[in-house]
Amino acid sequence: MRLNTGGKQNMIHYEITETTWRDPESHCVSYPVFGIRILRSDTAETNLSFPDLFCDKKSAERFVGLCNELQLDESHLEYVIEDLLAGDHGFLSA
Repeated sequence: MRLNTGGKQNMIHYEITETTWRDPESHCVSYPVFGIRILRSDTAETNLSFPDLFCDKKSAERFVGLCNELQLDESHLEYVIEDLLAGDHGFLSA
């Protein structure tokens, strides 16, 4: 499978991931968590993944949308995520 990149080479595509977090002490407590993964256009394989960054899908969608719109280079993603986790995420505000 290849992603449609409009003829551009080596583009990356960010996608949302969704997993279910379960409390290890009590299997009764669980909730969805959202993350991000990178797919390369030339292989459509996951290149890098951060599975547990957001508790709400809307923030994850906004973050992934910005990464795709700006074509954030994957070498910068870890730094952007550090800023996000440090609370410097005003860019996610509506």
